[in-house]
Amino acid sequence: MEMRKLLYMIWPPHEANHAHAIMDLRNCGDGEDARWNGVLERVRKTVSEKNDESGAIEEMAKEIQESETKRKEVLENKAAAFFGGLGVAISVLSIIPAVFATGGRMTPLVSPVVGVAYLLAQIHLLVAVAYSIKVRKIGVFRRPCAENLLDMLREGRDNISERITIRIAQVKWNEDVLIRKANYIHAVEKLFLRGLSLIAFGAVVSVLGEIGKMLGWL
Repeated sequence: MEMRKLLYMIWPPHEANHAHAIMDLRNCGDGEDARWNGVLERVRKTVSEKNDESGAIEEMAKEIQESETKRKEVLENKAAAFFGGLGVAISVLSIIPAVFATGGRMTPLVSPVVGVAYLLAQIHLLVAVAYSIKVRKIGVFRRPCAENLLDMLREGRDNISERITIRIAQVKWNEDVLIRKANYIHAVEKLFLRGLSLIAFGAVVSVLGEIGKMLGWL
């Protein structure tokens, strides 16, 4: 357990990937259609026992579904904001050759430290961008659509109980999708902040190196 926590601290995406592996194991490798039908049947059985409260339940299910849709949009907008990290990463990449150049102004003592810091920053920022793209591509997010209505009409289930069932089943299905998105966003934030911290560290070391050189300490 302690080793796992250490790995989580060293590499943030590992925690998200481990959590997702557990979720996949819980789903037992079921196909999407089989899993959806399983969720639908479990919800349908529960809803059928609450016919006397159908109006209130439908309103509550609608509110939860709208809240989930807004949460999805917030997470994906956050992911889009981190695309800017690609520009920062490219800028850092252009600095690295100058840092290691033999004719550079940095002393042999400072140059490797700054170069490694910028290289690690580059890795963190690029991986952050890659995972922010994953946030927008994760899973199937189920929402009310024409096909749901057509299915209800074809099966003769066009009633309030079935509408509630569909809404709640979609909410249950979307929980995993939102958890995965949130986990990746958490990893992206950590990677991005660590990348910026490494850039700041490299810049500070560079400045201190220049000062030391001017004063004759290096």
